[in-house]
This record gives sequence, structure tokens and C-alpha cells, in this order.
Amino acid sequence: MHSARGGMSGLLGALLCASSATLAQHNGFEAVYRIEPTTLREVLVVNQAISNNPAARTVALHLWPIQGNGAAPYRHYLPAAAGNSSPISVPVRKLSATDLALARMHPFEQPFKRVHVYWGCGKPAGRDRQPRTLRTDVLTDVRLSARLAPSPVERDAAQRLEDFPQDKRMVASQDIRFPDELRMNGPHELRRGHHVTRFDVSKQGEFLAPLDIANVARDDDGSIEVQWKKSAAASAYFVNMFIHQRLSPDVYIWTSSRTPEAGWLLSRSHPGGEQVKRLLESRVLLDPETDRCSIPAAVTRHAGDALVIQVHAYAAEMRVAPRVESGAPALSVRIAPRATSSVMVDLSGQDNVPGSRARLTSQR
Repeated sequence: MHSARGGMSGLLGALLCASSATLAQHNGFEAVYRIEPTTLREVLVVNQAISNNPAARTVALHLWPIQGNGAAPYRHYLPAAAGNSSPISVPVRKLSATDLALARMHPFEQPFKRVHVYWGCGKPAGRDRQPRTLRTDVLTDVRLSARLAPSPVERDAAQRLEDFPQDKRMVASQDIRFPDELRMNGPHELRRGHHVTRFDVSKQGEFLAPLDIANVARDDDGSIEVQWKKSAAASAYFVNMFIHQRLSPDVYIWTSSRTPEAGWLLSRSHPGGEQVKRLLESRVLLDPETDRCSIPAAVTRHAGDALVIQVHAYAAEMRVAPRVESGAPALSVRIAPRATSSVMVDLSGQDNVPGSRARLTSQR
């Protein structure tokens, strides 16, 4: 009934959910079980016509840290009222330096020599020296993303793992494709051996509705404005774009952050409630009243015939007090719904050249 996807998309988010105080008190050993319901939509824009693929739903499950070295998996039982009977298997394994490197770095399909990072909606302020460029053939270690854009998000997560004892670096992790007929709302059970943890998820922890892209417009100067329909459940937004021309040694990255931010974590995972508040204050995330952002022409001119824009909405994180039975280790449960719309814009048509003010309205 469930389709396992694998991957490390929520690993850093899970690390961030464990408070510094918890990690400092290793003897207390309170783990965090992080559940990330994600709604994904792909939108294709060609010659003012928009094609919306059906939304897909995934769930990332991460429990960290885990006491002991046993390899027995956890089994997560979803609400029976949703028509589900078979549990989700959540494998247990030990975290390694390689895991951290894969989680922190953007999953490039091939090595590039230069990565250029731009940031901010609209034209860059005069004091901003953009882009920030990194030679990836020189810096190839795990600190690559931190050197690329010194984001406090990934630095904190990395430090928390590095500070934690080697013998306790066990994690249970699983990403699955979630069937449309199932729901998160209701009673859940997490089992491992004779240990049982029960908790209830309210409607606040349910999947977000697909994020609707309302309009895309290319201005006279070549900048592109993307507009979305605000979600009542969103606490913050983030927009990013990745450009690479075939056989080119250069990669161009842009994010809506007002400060340098490459967006590795933010484009792949909910950063968690505490981090959302912090990133709103530092102007990395857009506030919930924002419904548009303009990508500067300095970035879009590298796009060629097409580009892909991602818009992310993060809901408020839900914290649940579980009922621990049969001597199960203490843990806290956090549910962090998010939605992402990936918009592929075809720029090869005559209607999409600069000066056309091509407006592309999504289907309702």
C-alpha cells in the first residue's frame, strides 16, 4: 500500500528538531520523531498555456537519536479509519559522515566547476555583491554548502550531529509515496519489538492543499515574476531556482532570501517551527502575507529556453505529546506539513520574449 522512496530529504530537518538542550543532556536521551507530510505539484507553462499534473503526496519519517545499536526496524501504523491496515517500515541504521555530506549538498548529477548564487526578490540592492561564486573543483568536502552560502540552518544541523556521541548516532528514516485515499488525521502507533508509542494527529497535521501558481510574467527587462495563491495554513514561503545549461561548467542558483542562502535544506525539507520563526526574523523566508516574487534578469538571462521555479509553503509545526507504553524510550512527536509547486516555464516561444509581458494564469 505504501511506496518506499528512500533518500535523505528530511535528515537535516530531523536534526534541527532536536533541541541543543536535549543533545547536551545525553543521559536524558529524548528523541524526536519527525513526520513531514508533503504535497507536490508540477506545472508546465508553454505559450501561455498551463498544464497541471495531479498533485502527489509523500511522507518523510525520521526518528533521531535512537538508543542502542539494534537493527530492528520501527513500524508506523496509520489511522485505521483512513482505510489503512499495513504498517510503514522505518529502517534503523547508523549515521555516517557520508550521510551528512549527501544531506547537506545539493544532489548535483555531475561535477561543475563554478556555482553562482544570487538572492532576493527584485533587483539586488547596491550594497549586495552578487553573485557569490564558488569553485567546486577546489572545495569538494562536506563543508561545500556552508562555504557556498553560510546559512545558519545547515551549520546548526551539522554541528548537532558532530557534537553527539558516536555510539548514539542511530537514526530511523523512511520516505514514502502516500496513497491519495489515506489521511494523517487520527490515532497513530509506533512499534519496535514490545515497545509501543501512541499519539494522535489533529487536522492541523494533515497534508496541505496543492500550492496554486496564479501567474507568471516576464517583464521588459527580462525579470520574471511568479505569483501564487496564498495558503491559509502557510506560516512562511520560500522560492528558489536552479539553472544549468547542458555541457556548461557553470550552475546558477537563486533564492528569494534577502540574505545569502543557497536553499539546500529549505527546498527539500520543512526547517521546523523554531527555525521558521528564526528564518522569518532574519529575512531568509517570506512572510505568510507574501504572494509574489520577482526573479532578477541577472539570473534569468542564464536560463536559455526554459527554467524551473519552485515555490514552497511551510505550515505551522504541530507538536504532539505521545503516550509511551511497555517501557518504550521517551520521545517527542512533531508534524511539519509543507507544499511545493515546481513550475517549468518554456521561454522558447515568441510570446515569452522580454517585452511581451506574457501573463500565464493557472487553471482553477
